[in-house]
Amino acid sequence: MDAPWKKASSFAHLSLLKEVLSQKPTRHLNISSIKIMHIKSISTDDVYIFDFNSPHLCGISGCLYSIYKADGKLLAEFIANPYLLPKEKLIQVSDTINQGFPCLIISQNTNTKNLLLQTQFCYQQYKYIRFNENFTVGGKIE
Repeated sequence: MDAPWKKASSFAHLSLLKEVLSQKPTRHLNISSIKIMHIKSISTDDVYIFDFNSPHLCGISGCLYSIYKADGKLLAEFIANPYLLPKEKLIQVSDTINQGFPCLIISQNTNTKNLLLQTQFCYQQYKYIRFNENFTVGGKIE
């Protein structure tokens, strides 16, 4: 399953956006650069992943991404490098559902050419937790 990134400026849930921004150092954030991925769930709340797209929230290992429920509750945060091999997606929505929410697969490059580390995060007890990791060959040309 694939969920597209959308600009925060076109985000319909302004109360969630305000709540998220109140939790981050907003003086370093450019709202027009923030991207949001909306993930539908089979529970009562959908999930939103925020890519702040700010050099102030990035470091040597990658950039900060935050996962929130529609009510503004923070479910998880992770650091990931957004620069992947061609044709690869940083975040994929899994077909696996746990406690009403889809699992997420975060892909990262490794030090070995064309080898990706894919970490699966699943919802459990009110937050997303690391569930499984696999290595896979990436950079496939279709």
